[in-house]
Amino acid sequence: MKIGSHEECRQVSIMAGVADYDLPKGTVLKVEGHHHEIQGLTPQLLERTDAANLAPFYLLDNAVLLNSVKKGHPITIEDVDLSGIATYELYKKGLEL
Repeated sequence: MKIGSHEECRQVSIMAGVADYDLPKGTVLKVEGHHHEIQGLTPQLLERTDAANLAPFYLLDNAVLLNSVKKGHPITIEDVDLSGIATYELYKKGLEL
């Protein structure tokens, strides 16, 4: 995958969710099952520099789509409301390191 480990403690990749089919506005995303899957999304690991505005996959649990997302497109920060989620605030602080 050409995404290696990093000697420093810095985030170098983001696991994002890519739509398997067109997802309409208002869709509730839910992490479920043994493998922590989200129906309608395929997780994809990307270099952080290529994925700056993508929403982290595992923070999408119970998120509601604010926009429709076309098949093959990733879920972006603008597509969901993650405000008020403590883990999202910690995620953003981690990006500042």
